[in-house]
Amino acid sequence: MAPADGSPAADPVVKPSSNSTEEAIATNGSAKAGNGRAQNGNGTATSAATYVGSLCQLSAPLPTKVALVNADQLLESPEEEAECESMEQAVLSALSALPKDIDRYMYLRATRQADEELFFRLLMDHTEEILPYIYTPTVGEACQRYHELGIAPDGIYLTPADKGRFLELLRAARPHSGIRAIVVTDGERILGLGDQGAGGMGISEGKILLYTAMAGLDPRRALPVMLDVGTNNEKLLADPGYKGLRQKRLRGPEYDELVDELMTAARSLKPHMLLQFEDFGNCNAFRLLERYQHTQCCFNDDIQARRASRSRGCSPRSA
Repeated sequence: MAPADGSPAADPVVKPSSNSTEEAIATNGSAKAGNGRAQNGNGTATSAATYVGSLCQLSAPLPTKVALVNADQLLESPEEEAECESMEQAVLSALSALPKDIDRYMYLRATRQADEELFFRLLMDHTEEILPYIYTPTVGEACQRYHELGIAPDGIYLTPADKGRFLELLRAARPHSGIRAIVVTDGERILGLGDQGAGGMGISEGKILLYTAMAGLDPRRALPVMLDVGTNNEKLLADPGYKGLRQKRLRGPEYDELVDELMTAARSLKPHMLLQFEDFGNCNAFRLLERYQHTQCCFNDDIQARRASRSRGCSPRSA
């Protein structure tokens, strides 16, 4: 219920409850805003927890289901705080027991599905420890294998078939909290791996987590977006399990119209919405930045952050 002064009601936050992990994943592990992309080859939804459960016996179980409460009800006692710290350590121990970094990536996704509060506590309290598993270098392999890992995306896919509905889809993705920042990719130049098609969603999701870890941005107000216009990666096109748009990349005016609709939709939601272009191919990255940077709050860190690093005498990181 909204307060009497007309201001928006407090956004829900998450708090552990006693329900089972299986219930948690059933509730939270579906593709919340992925246009049905988080499916296996048989067309049934899968989750990070399913993947993790097939790996090995872990040193700690997945967290329990969360219960939504209002922010003004979240008053933690010292006992509750100690319990949360204990759960964080249990997850860290479980991560160390896993054999591969991609397994740790999937375990952390499953942790987020089961208990978002715990996940973001980990992100803020143990940033240096888990960042390599949720972003570079591990996210590169996640993008390459995105369609086979059974990942339920946190963001949304926008395709040529969605033309005319971008604003509607953005609104539906974060209906209760409102979007303040978007990271969008078209998957054409993912890290140093080249065209990863729809798997590029992983890079948008990972970069959004940096906004929370480094700048404290509320993750409910941030949205990863994958502009799926096809792929020129022949291996993906030939893969029957690939879930992206199975065609060569859209180019020319039709491509530009989709990008323009996205930019217009972002301005409609919030005039000063921050939009980051992430890992676009060179044929589009420079010209899109030039087209929109003077009229919209947007940037491309592959271009601008590297220049800023060089101007300060720093070695640019892999973006």
